[in-house]
Amino acid sequence: MTSWHVACKIDGKIKIEMLGMTKIRLILVFAVLVFVLSFSISDAYSASFTTTKSGNSDNNATPVSITISTYSVKGAPINGFWTVIQSDKNTTTGFSPLSYKGIVGSNYTVTVSNFGNYTFDHWDDGTKDRTRIVAPTQDVKLSAYYMTEPIHVGFSSTNFTRGEHYVLVSGQYTNGASPYTVMFLRLHLFDQLGHEVGTGAGFVSNIDAYDTKPFNIVVKGPKQFVTYTITIDSAIPAKHVKTASVNYR
Repeated sequence: MTSWHVACKIDGKIKIEMLGMTKIRLILVFAVLVFVLSFSISDAYSASFTTTKSGNSDNNATPVSITISTYSVKGAPINGFWTVIQSDKNTTTGFSPLSYKGIVGSNYTVTVSNFGNYTFDHWDDGTKDRTRIVAPTQDVKLSAYYMTEPIHVGFSSTNFTRGEHYVLVSGQYTNGASPYTVMFLRLHLFDQLGHEVGTGAGFVSNIDAYDTKPFNIVVKGPKQFVTYTITIDSAIPAKHVKTASVNYR
């Protein structure tokens, strides 16, 4: 069995003691524990003086909801208006009501569109521009209000120019809900007894839904007339003939 001799001085006398392996192991374990504890205490002491920066430093990553709804000026919900939400990173589109997940503090450009006989009137904050910019700090709901005045579909602003051997009829046509590549027009002129005394043809091209386009029709060599009718003979594309007429006396 291996043994160590340890010399120590006690009361001025040197004493030599022989240690066995068991005592040596205990001494080594004790030394290791003292070493570990000294580092743990040092770390705890230094940690108590460490400064930690607190607060919400990542506000830009906080999600926020943006919701756009559409109403009539009387407050009735009307859905289905094309809406665009733009940021500096992406663009989101869809029909109202439309919701979008954004980031707190970011700028978003919101644009709503007109449709049919519905015309944008104002936002809930009184803004009259269809486009507005928001920088939400919390969930936000935007409301767009529309006027619902009906659109007159048909012919309007009709004028007659008489020549020596012709009559030129000009005016405007306001389309309905379906767009057409070409609409073929027919003008009929009538005398005081209701007899047709002249006829002419014209067309309107590339007219969108609820769009208004000018037209011209020439009638050659007509007799005196007091009333007229303008109709739509046919349209491309069209599933069936659409007609509209205006009578004047």
